[in-house]
Amino acid sequence: MRPLDMMSKTTHKMPDAPIEVPLGPRTSVLVVTRDCADALRRCLAALEASVPREAIEITVVDNGSRDGSAQLDGEFPGANFLRLPKNFGYTKAANIGIRGAKGEYVFLLPPTIEVAPDTVARLTARMDAEAELGAVCPAPASAYPLPSPEQLYAEWKGRTGLQEVPAGAAAVYVRDSAILVRRTFLAGMRNFDPRYGDFGAQLDLCRQLRNAGKKLAVLPEVRVQRNPALAGEGGTVDTADRLNGIAAYAGKYHGFGSAFKIRLGAALSSLFGFRFGVLSGILGGQKIDGDQPGA
Repeated sequence: MRPLDMMSKTTHKMPDAPIEVPLGPRTSVLVVTRDCADALRRCLAALEASVPREAIEITVVDNGSRDGSAQLDGEFPGANFLRLPKNFGYTKAANIGIRGAKGEYVFLLPPTIEVAPDTVARLTARMDAEAELGAVCPAPASAYPLPSPEQLYAEWKGRTGLQEVPAGAAAVYVRDSAILVRRTFLAGMRNFDPRYGDFGAQLDLCRQLRNAGKKLAVLPEVRVQRNPALAGEGGTVDTADRLNGIAAYAGKYHGFGSAFKIRLGAALSSLFGFRFGVLSGILGGQKIDGDQPGA
């Protein structure tokens, strides 16, 4: 028999059923934490009860904790822990976690928030249903109009804060809140701007959503448990970090003049208030990014 005839008689048995390829997580939950072991334990325990659990991946980025937070991986083997050697600030830590995210959505979750078993599923379902949505938040979340640099600076000085939008009104800016966003959107904005330290990343995200014409929805029917806010680092570094974050935001969206005005006003205020550590941090552009003293 000729080789061609042999080839023509060769048959291949097709598999009886298609091979199933395991699906990855729909949502990547990112928790950036520092020195809050008790709150983090409650946060992770609530996440582990999510239904369906296999639809989420959990990543904890620990910012140089000294209270044992980074050692909770033994209690939560289903979570991926990334231990940073010192406090790199929220922005750097979040970017590290986002780069490894596999889900279609990224759920930015403060360690002070405990979700219900259906929280993540309900948030993703709402995003699936409305293509014009850029991000969603569970309630309670503090929602505001997008603030001006002057309003942010006034808050930094301890004056009247922003006025929340009425319940049910369209949100533009949320802060210190859990927020779920499409991973492709974060990739499009090249993740969080490295000019921010601890303050500015969520503000910048909300601004970019608005600029892209994407809605931000707070869902009052999706409830979470919000534990008491963590105490900040306090002192001069945090104060300077927040001011420099405000100035970075002002320069990015309102021009050099706006940023200069804020820095000058803050520098003079610190000088006449004898806050020389804050003054030094402002003039030096000090932010929480791993290079601050005592990190």
